[in-house]
Amino acid sequence: MSLNALMAAVATQLTQQLTPAIDVLQVTGQMNMNPTPPAIDLYPAELFQEPDAYKARNRRALFTVRARVATADVDYGQTLLLDMMDTAGVKSVTAALAVDGSFNGNCQDSAVEGPTGFVFYTDPVGQGETLLGCEWRLQTILS
Repeated sequence: MSLNALMAAVATQLTQQLTPAIDVLQVTGQMNMNPTPPAIDLYPAELFQEPDAYKARNRRALFTVRARVATADVDYGQTLLLDMMDTAGVKSVTAALAVDGSFNGNCQDSAVEGPTGFVFYTDPVGQGETLLGCEWRLQTILS
């Protein structure tokens, strides 16, 4: 099991679970520097790997799952983002991540924390629009 395969499997699961309800959703299994909202990306969290407290040989890998929506239509963007932040429902990121906690066998198990509240994201090169979003922390147990 590689980290690249795990991140791709998480993105695949999010795509399969969410795109029937959010048909224009862009999902990438890596940090997306130039998203087309609504978008979800995944990247290593600030503290990325640490020993698993229950089994010394195993490690926990922590990822940030970030959702972003456009701010051009404020009402639509906030409504969609709140639907994605919900704990259940066809647009829930938490529910989509929980469908298969092993992400098709790419890790032993996983747990989701969050989401955060609303966060504004600016284009890192300063040429795009400011996006509204939030983040979840995905904890995975690697073998």
